[in-house]
Amino acid sequence: QKSCMPDNSVIGIINFGSPLSLFYPDVVGGDSLMSQDQIFAFFKRMQEDNIFLLTVNFADDPVGFPVGKNITAQDIEMAFAKVLNKNARGFIYNYSSVKSPSTFISAHSSYWKHPKKFAKMCSEAYKKGLQYFYGIL
Repeated sequence: QKSCMPDNSVIGIINFGSPLSLFYPDVVGGDSLMSQDQIFAFFKRMQEDNIFLLTVNFADDPVGFPVGKNITAQDIEMAFAKVLNKNARGFIYNYSSVKSPSTFISAHSSYWKHPKKFAKMCSEAYKKGLQYFYGIL
C-alpha cells in the first residue's frame, strides 16, 4: 500500500562488471557457508516473489566475471530434491556473450560509454534468462 509498484510487478537486480566470483569464490562455488535448506529457501523465495537476478557483462571486460554457471529450475529441484512453484517467474541468469564496442583495455567502462547497447544486453539477458531457467523455447 505504501509502494508505487503495482502487484505482480517485475522486480530484480542487474549486476554488471562484477569481480564477485573472483574475490568471493565460496559464495558462488560449492563451498558455501549456507546450509542446503537456506540455499533452497533463497531460490524458492526469489522465484515465488518474481525477482530476477541478472549478471550482465561484456565478454571482453577484464574485470567482469560470471557469477557461477547458469542453472534451470529443474537443476535446482534435482539438486535439492524439492519442488519449486511452477507458476512463479523469478530466476537467476548470467549473460556475457556480447563483445564490448570499446577496446579490451576500456571494455570495463563500456557500460557507461554505450548505454543503448548495455540496455539491449539487459533486455536480452532478461528474455534469455527467463526462457533458460524455465525451459521455455
